[in-house]
Amino acid sequence: MKIDLEYTKDLLDLIVNDGAVDFNIGQDHFLSLQSDDGKKNKLAFHLEILADQGYIENSCTKGNDIGVQRFGLDTIKIKKIPLRLTASGHQFASDLGKSGVIDTLTRSFKDAGPSEVIKIVCALAKQIADKKLASFLDESN
Repeated sequence: MKIDLEYTKDLLDLIVNDGAVDFNIGQDHFLSLQSDDGKKNKLAFHLEILADQGYIENSCTKGNDIGVQRFGLDTIKIKKIPLRLTASGHQFASDLGKSGVIDTLTRSFKDAGPSEVIKIVCALAKQIADKKLASFLDESN
């Protein structure tokens, strides 16, 4: 399965906009992401990628348990445990949400791997922030 950047952005938006310190995949607004086995597979895959990058973690323990249990190739159970978005996860969510970042990624970097995507997202977000800052500084002078 390939990383779906739009799906990742939508998932991160749900987490950030949850309004709580922790999130739980069993909450109502996450249920549409796991309504059938195909969606559970996609959710599990993307949660695991986010955990691999250090963007989400278990809120209660410092172990690797993010609530995804695999039983064979296509059987997945999503446990309802508290998870948290790390500081790096918040930064990635913010950077991914900046105007034009997703379009640029899907248009020009669609085959990039997870580590490459992170570098590209950070570089694009920095470029956007630098342009805004330069514009702000020009206006204030």
